Amino acid sequence: MHVGILMWRGTRYYDVAAAMEVFSLAFEYQQTRRRVPAVLTDCTGVADCKSCSPTDGIVVVPMDGSRQTSPASQMDLETACHLCDILIIPGFSGFSPDDVPLANVTQRDCLESAHRRGAAIVSLCTGAFWLASTGLLDGRIATTHWQYTHRLAEFRTAVTVRDNVLFTEQDDIWTSAGEGASTDACTELVRNRIGSAAAEYIIRVMVIAGARSGEQTQVASQATRVGTPIDIMETLRNAVS
Repeated sequence: MHVGILMWRGTRYYDVAAAMEVFSLAFEYQQTRRRVPAVLTDCTGVADCKSCSPTDGIVVVPMDGSRQTSPASQMDLETACHLCDILIIPGFSGFSPDDVPLANVTQRDCLESAHRRGAAIVSLCTGAFWLASTGLLDGRIATTHWQYTHRLAEFRTAVTVRDNVLFTEQDDIWTSAGEGASTDACTELVRNRIGSAAAEYIIRVMVIAGARSGEQTQVASQATRVGTPIDIMETLRNAVS
């Protein structure tokens, strides 16, 4: 199994770390890789991928022309979409829906091709905005961090946005909320692809709570939307009164 992580200069490294840890442990469980992310031969094109295709591992896919600092090998998007079984789209640091990178026609076609041949497509946190720009979420359910679900619904009206759920899956296209929900979604994907024993191994090693359903609400029901102050002391007083 190959996992490709798409990365931009503004990629949120928490999501990258969550995906790398979960899938590295999945490979460790299968006794095909050490704990660190698997190292593949760098590929420059589809013709090259025979040199690395027999080996499980994680690759980074630079999306804006830059080489990324990562313990994983790097691969261009076309090759990754030809080779990888899972493609991860992390969220963005300092995120603004108005500044999200948009997929071009070539990128859209690559992802559509990967999905048609059976690859899982996974957005973490605000990565859902870039995924939505490919059109792959049109007519499907999706979610993102609770602060931005309403903006996602405005950004791509053809998407059915689920407000306040941890993650969604439809037709092997996954979207997740922020922070810990990224780990939840990746772990559930391991459960689907490798099995429950592998998922439970990840949960034990990472010392995280047991598997959380995607239908579980994001922990934000008391909070308000972006830009609105939250009176923390008042919330605490109400909680203990």
